[in-house]
Amino acid sequence: MALCRTARIYALADGRGYVTPDDVKALARPVWAHRLVPLSGAAGSAETAELLDGVLAEVPVPAPQGNG
Repeated sequence: MALCRTARIYALADGRGYVTPDDVKALARPVWAHRLVPLSGAAGSAETAELLDGVLAEVPVPAPQGNG
């Protein structure tokens, strides 16, 4: 929910009434990094941030849908 709200505010601050996948990817790290703890428990915040960046790089951006 926090990521959704933050993305909406981010888009509005940029003058848009809609959120793009790039908005979500730009905000995922600062919103989620402190909430994620790897199962091993050994990774620090830098490792967690790198892990999150890797996951976000793997997630494909949806193709735009046309009208019609």
